[in-house]
Amino acid sequence: MTASILRALLGLCLALPLCGCGAAPDADQFRLCRIALVALAERDAVLTVVKQSAVDAKSEVTVIQIAARSTMPDGRSDPVFAECRFGRAAAGLDALQGIRTGAGTLSPVSLQLLTRFWLASPDSDGADPQPVALLPGAPMLRLPLAQALQNGLGALPGMAIYGLLATAYSLVYGLAGRINLAFGAMAAIGGAASLTGLGFLADPPLVMMILAAVLAALWAGTLHGVALARWVFLPLGRVSGQHGLVATVGLALVLGEYIRLAQGATPLWIAPLRAAPIGVAQADRFIVTVTPLALAVTAIFAASAAAVLILMARSQFGRNWRAMADDPKAAALMGVDPVRMFGTTFALASALAGASGAMTVLIYGSFGASFGTVLGLKALLAAVLGGIGSVPGAFLGGVTIALLEAAWSAVFPIEYRDLALFTILVAALVTRPGGFLGYRDLGPRRV
Repeated sequence: MTASILRALLGLCLALPLCGCGAAPDADQFRLCRIALVALAERDAVLTVVKQSAVDAKSEVTVIQIAARSTMPDGRSDPVFAECRFGRAAAGLDALQGIRTGAGTLSPVSLQLLTRFWLASPDSDGADPQPVALLPGAPMLRLPLAQALQNGLGALPGMAIYGLLATAYSLVYGLAGRINLAFGAMAAIGGAASLTGLGFLADPPLVMMILAAVLAALWAGTLHGVALARWVFLPLGRVSGQHGLVATVGLALVLGEYIRLAQGATPLWIAPLRAAPIGVAQADRFIVTVTPLALAVTAIFAASAAAVLILMARSQFGRNWRAMADDPKAAALMGVDPVRMFGTTFALASALAGASGAMTVLIYGSFGASFGTVLGLKALLAAVLGGIGSVPGAFLGGVTIALLEAAWSAVFPIEYRDLALFTILVAALVTRPGGFLGYRDLGPRRV
């Protein structure tokens, strides 16, 4: 058993350097290039996109080419084009390196001014000459309702990511009374494995992409979970909770360094897969959009949540888990193997953490050796807010954190969002220490 785990871990380490393979331009890069062409065209011109394509000039640069026709109010029509160069070491506007049109190549100063005062401005959102196509029968809403719907749809990926990772915390804490601060690093391992799985595919259907990413992350998470449960957490069961908590901090650092050595210190970026948005409603010129991938990730989260809840409520594993959580000695006397129970629980929790990392990569297209730190802390916040140790509470906490993030970002400066979230945590713990579905008393808890 030990030899097989070591061989599997070695194989994963050898595959991690392939994480960046198969990167492709994303829909946002095409959109930025189209909007840039609008600003560089003649005043009052109406642009009609004729063709858009992507050319890989070399491994570090992607070239987006937009061909359009410019029509003036007097009826004159001329062909125009833009060629935008995007680096692969970043994403969005940070990746834009240069623009060339029929009038020549923009100077660095002109590119900086165009980026700051047009491309990064909300005023450019409605200037895309190739707007989002609305679904047939898309309703017309009042603007405040449309904006609220857009914020809710934007929170869907966060619900999936935080909900799964928060459940990992609650599964282990509910059984053993221990908080594993290394679950964020486990999510990073899942993200790395999902990129490896995607690297072996060449423009497959969306379903195949999602399956490859999620299955690779589940395999990596489960494998690492089995190894860590056997070699780290079971031996730590004989020490006090405080010692175990400190040990998980060290384990998180070790796993972060493990990923960094395997794939390098620079975060890797891939294009968000099938990121072209779909219009589902509108309010005047404002179109409410959602991507097919966001809906797919949300569906996977809903199915996973239902499966875990059914597993905990109706299976022998769930009954054994509840028995061990309530009274470990009595459960052992009734034939429940505590070592096997903890190993199975930790493997399941690690698989969920890996799946959350895969969803992060699918939605945002990036991961790094340290990306799991903030993700892990926010998921722990979700678990505590929902009632740590409660599996339904973890799902509810993940949904709540994602909605709070979306609401704050829509109204207030985004740089204060995390500060606001942790302030809300403090206030919630003062008024309800056990979270939504946890205990109510103020006594000391196991850690």
